[in-house]
Amino acid sequence: MAQNILQQNITKVLGIDSLSEQEQAAFLSEVGDVIFQTSLVRLVSSLTEDQQHALEEYLDTEPEPEVLLEHLLSHYKAFQTILEEAVIEFKEDALKVLEDKNSDISVIE
Repeated sequence: MAQNILQQNITKVLGIDSLSEQEQAAFLSEVGDVIFQTSLVRLVSSLTEDQQHALEEYLDTEPEPEVLLEHLLSHYKAFQTILEEAVIEFKEDALKVLEDKNSDISVIE
């Protein structure tokens, strides 16, 4: 189930694919930032104090986003799982909101 939702294209499910390319990019960038920050906080909370300090020093160098992601994935093996879990949680929450919204809609005749 989790792998299924991970593979699901959320832009179609949420109707984001009907937005302009710029609007889609802006939305996905915001969502990506939230998911990344959530994942980073979860990673930090799972690290030892020494590991936290080392990561903080690395973050102080202000690496480019792609470089940072590569660093986290290669140096912190749990980060891939944490990231996937955060994506799954976002998608599940978004789908639940849509389901709730659709169930609240009633046809008035």
